[in-house]
Order: sequence, then C-alpha cells, then structure tokens
Amino acid sequence: MIDLLLVNPPKYAYNLMPSFRSQGLDCKVVITPGYADQAAFVQDDGNNISLSSVDSVTTALAFGPNGQRIVEGLNSAGKIVLGNISSPSHFQRRLQHYLADKPSTGAWKFDLVSFKGRHVLAYAKFYNEAYGWKLIDRTKQDLPFFSGRIEEVFEFGDHMGIQNGPWQIYIDNESNFRCRFCFGKESSTGFQKHFEHIWPSVLLHMKEDSKKAAAAFYNWSDRNGSSKRFDVKK
Repeated sequence: MIDLLLVNPPKYAYNLMPSFRSQGLDCKVVITPGYADQAAFVQDDGNNISLSSVDSVTTALAFGPNGQRIVEGLNSAGKIVLGNISSPSHFQRRLQHYLADKPSTGAWKFDLVSFKGRHVLAYAKFYNEAYGWKLIDRTKQDLPFFSGRIEEVFEFGDHMGIQNGPWQIYIDNESNFRCRFCFGKESSTGFQKHFEHIWPSVLLHMKEDSKKAAAAFYNWSDRNGSSKRFDVKK
C-alpha cells in the first residue's frame, strides 16, 4: 500500500515529502513521459515508479491536467482509499472544471483540505493587478463579501464530489468556478491550518483504524476555530 502518491509534482511539491517520510510513510512519485521532458527539476530518489505498478494508494495528488486525468482514472478503478466520489458524472464534472490559473482582477483562490466530506479552509486570496494575490485579512472574513463566497465554495466542493485531501478553488470575476486537487505553493509555516499540518497524522492513523484518522482530523479542525475562516500564525 502506497500512503501518498504524487503525480507530476512541480518543484515546490517535493518540499512536502520529508514531513511525510519522517513519519515512516511510503511516498511515491509517478512522472508521465511528456511531463519529464519539460521538467528539469524532476527528482528520482528511488521512489519514482511507473503508473502500471500502482495497485493501491491511500492518497493521490494530481498536478496539472494530465496528472488529474491519471488520478481520476485510479479513483474510478477503486485504487484510492481516500479518494473522491467516483461516479461518471462527478468524474466528468471535475475534469470539465479543472483549474487553469490565469488570474484577473476580481478573482479569488481558496486552498482547502477535506476528510470524509468535511471541508476546512486553509487560506483564501483575492487578486488585483495592482498588487497581485493578497490574503484576506481575518478582520474582513466575517463580512458578507467573504462569508458568502466561502459558503459557495463549500457547496461547489460538494457538487464536485470532493471528499478527501487538499483542493483548490478558483473563481474568476464572472463567478466561474474551477478546481484542482493539490495543495498550493505557499509554505505551511505561516498558516494556522494547512494540509501538511494534518495529513501525515491522517495517513498514519489510516494504517490502523479509519475512525482514529477521522478523530484526528476533526480534533485538528475544531482546535483551530471555524472551518470557514483562517488566520496566520503570529
């Protein structure tokens, strides 16, 4: 059983691996040929494997549209323990709404992590051409412009059949929603809640008992305040 599988990870994603491997978790990487040709930073530390050798994995993260198709295929084949709803309609819906990140003024980006359908916001940003992406200040998160958006994000996640792992939602200035199933570039260091803070524990507990994994996730979520608000570490 592979604990964590990364498909076509970009350079920043490799920085995640030590925090999982330090817990004794089995982490593997699949690189598709077309991706490897373009990615000079691709690392092979003995943990790169072929897609055909993947039989069962607890969590699989996709980077890029081709990676997403691969993970959706593994999910549909029942090879991912902590996957998403795998009905054909959800499969097509997620591929059709894949996030192509081309920001314009008025766009939003939300980073989240979920377990068994319970969603937790890690952070949210708003884009303006004058200053680029900017985190939403905690003092503004109870205002309608934000609280209404996060309600829409959670509803969209349910509509997409998102159940487990990290995911991102992008909303353009015409309220078109897009999603992808990986974590963002931002380091976990400065955030109160982040995928990297909880998922090693989830994967460790999954080896023993899924109920313990759920308890760890829920306790972490409750300990850090509202699942629909976020803050940065002081």
